[in-house]
Amino acid sequence: MNPYFSWDYLYNLGWAHYTLENYVKAAEFLQKALERNENARPARLLLAASYVGLNRIDDAEWEIEEVLSQNPMMSLTFLIREIPFANEDKMNIYVTHLRQAGLPE
Repeated sequence: MNPYFSWDYLYNLGWAHYTLENYVKAAEFLQKALERNENARPARLLLAASYVGLNRIDDAEWEIEEVLSQNPMMSLTFLIREIPFANEDKMNIYVTHLRQAGLPE
């Protein structure tokens, strides 16, 4: 109801659609989140994973390049420790998508 909501509201909607494997809707919400905050690294990572789910590998790779330009130390090892997934299968899909997008180990 708040017309001035922050990027993380859209990011959370993107997560919800991503975990349901609705990558089209996830990408839509994540793109809108990045319009509100282009430095939102979690949204950019999830958008990269969503693009892999949509077989848009070039777009996914570009998103990872943007993440690495902000934080060259970002890696799958770091994310695996930080990702709050209760469902290990969903976590594995996310990690696999990010690996395919080019995020380093």
